[in-house]
Amino acid sequence: MSKYYLRLAWISLYKSPILSALMILIIAIGIATSMVAYTVTDKISKHPIEHKADTILRLYLSSWNLDQPYKEHQGKEEAPNRISYRDAVNLTKVHQESDLVNAQTLVAEHKAQTRTASQTTTQAKMRFMYTVNNTFFSMFDSPFLYGAPWSDEADVKGKFTIVISKVLNDELFNGQNSVGKHIILDDHVFTISGVLDTWAPVPKFFGYASFAFQRPHDLYIPFTTRVNAGLYSRNAFTYQCPQYPEEATFELILNSECVWSSMWVELNQGEDRQAYHDLINRYDAQQKQLGRFPRALPSYTRTIEEYFVVEGVVPEYTGIARWIAFAFLVVCLLNCMSLLINKFHNKKGEIGLRRAIGASKQDIAFQFASETALLGLLGGIAGLVLAQLGLSGAQQAFSFLNDSIMQMDNFTLAMTLLFSIGLTCLFGLWPVYNAMHVQPSSQLKNL
Repeated sequence: MSKYYLRLAWISLYKSPILSALMILIIAIGIATSMVAYTVTDKISKHPIEHKADTILRLYLSSWNLDQPYKEHQGKEEAPNRISYRDAVNLTKVHQESDLVNAQTLVAEHKAQTRTASQTTTQAKMRFMYTVNNTFFSMFDSPFLYGAPWSDEADVKGKFTIVISKVLNDELFNGQNSVGKHIILDDHVFTISGVLDTWAPVPKFFGYASFAFQRPHDLYIPFTTRVNAGLYSRNAFTYQCPQYPEEATFELILNSECVWSSMWVELNQGEDRQAYHDLINRYDAQQKQLGRFPRALPSYTRTIEEYFVVEGVVPEYTGIARWIAFAFLVVCLLNCMSLLINKFHNKKGEIGLRRAIGASKQDIAFQFASETALLGLLGGIAGLVLAQLGLSGAQQAFSFLNDSIMQMDNFTLAMTLLFSIGLTCLFGLWPVYNAMHVQPSSQLKNL
């Protein structure tokens, strides 16, 4: 029986192509607008590593001197969001001796001319990279396509080893397993220990907040290697100092109070956060005794979500944008409902005749509900096409954004079709109700 009603629905749409196309277009525009808004706002506001939401923390040390200008958040003084090399070394030892910390990593950035051993210096490209500890990859759930992170020994001794992204591996090694091969950074030869699989957390939380929606860099080298080898690019080195040195050499910065690297820790459990605060504030007190950390502001931590809020990574209007898009969809469906009422009204004669030859109210309801559902399905399919075109256009306009922001997954595609059919049927209830209550006697008189 359902095939019969769908056939009737298709014939009805076919007989009025302009009106049918108009209703499908109205539904498609509403669906496309709402899904583009939902897809983008969902991706930029979703937690990038939700199962570790309460265990991964960023450390803020109150290391500024009394004369150092400081930022405020909600009327309160802010500690710097990066730490000095001296504190990085000290806290690494503190963390290793604590049973609260499961893992830790330092994160900083560097850039260098990059090429393979088979490329000439003229073929080298300037690329940015992260300098991290090998625990970075397990802390942040970075998947590996080939190989693995460098060893603990390489981390401690600062060996010339490197992890690259799948994108770079495809570019330089045609996607083949490149573990054991070499990449030259400026004049230093690094051996590839691993190749990351596709990985692009959104928003990206371990870099600068202003680049939270860009893809991560393609290169990762040991933090200790960077320090030991003095890998320093003056025009790509971001740091802040209580007093800036006249000649900012890398060695001078390492031995100063300048802050330039971020420190992330992963606690064994979220309930350990207060105990960890006690730990770093004991370190804070020790440094005060040594004449450092003169401000009264205590050191503290932030979760990834708290970090996003303070840095304004997730715009406050994301929720509003969703509601506006949904309101627009409702307006589109109301217009579609109005057209359906008009269309079904013009079929009163047909309805009266069908009722007269034995069709029940339920039969009439099934017939027009099938037509409404078919409109919702066709509108949903057209809406998905328009939504994908809209997302592609946005990706072209905002090419600096991570590609994954502008993509709908299979679950979203399926739910969009169901959403379109369901809402169209919901707004079609009144037209269908009117159609099924047409009195056959009054209509037969007019035939």
